[in-house]
Amino acid sequence: PFVEEMLGDSPLAREFRERFQIHVIPLVNADGVDLGHWRHNTGGVDLNRDWVAFHQPEPQAVRDEARRFMAQPGSELWFFADFHSTGHDVFYTLDRSLETKPAGVTDRWLDHLRTALPDYEVNDSPTTLESTPQARNWVYRDFDRAPGLVYEVGDDTDPALIRRVAEEAARGTMRILLDELLKVEAGGGR
Repeated sequence: PFVEEMLGDSPLAREFRERFQIHVIPLVNADGVDLGHWRHNTGGVDLNRDWVAFHQPEPQAVRDEARRFMAQPGSELWFFADFHSTGHDVFYTLDRSLETKPAGVTDRWLDHLRTALPDYEVNDSPTTLESTPQARNWVYRDFDRAPGLVYEVGDDTDPALIRRVAEEAARGTMRILLDELLKVEAGGGR
């Protein structure tokens, strides 16, 4: 639903796509998931912990593709979201002591969810870069302090709620980044 909202026909989505590129990797661990594994590929390796050493072909492919499109002139990464599944809904965000570019996007994103879905508990769990070698941490380090988060969807979360949260998260992402772009264009810098 997050991607569907961004690729939809709303005025917000159309404006966003005119100003930003969206890169979607639908499933990094397709073979492992097919065998019933959350995190481990068919070789038994936890791909969520291979974003520093890059020993496995799946994170290597994502890294190489991201570096390829980020090498294009004028490319900047302004937001990264990594979707997972676990026991309960949680947003693993970066520790707020870390400076991001653009600044404050994650807090505005979480605030958007809290405002748009007042009955939904936004479980924010900030972690340090050293806590785990996750994709979010790699993105921050490799792409000029880009803000990012891991959105863990609860296995037992009602599918209708998952849809509502994902759609609002996409709308918040688009609005916040468009607002940020307006500030840059007005001379406020990134």
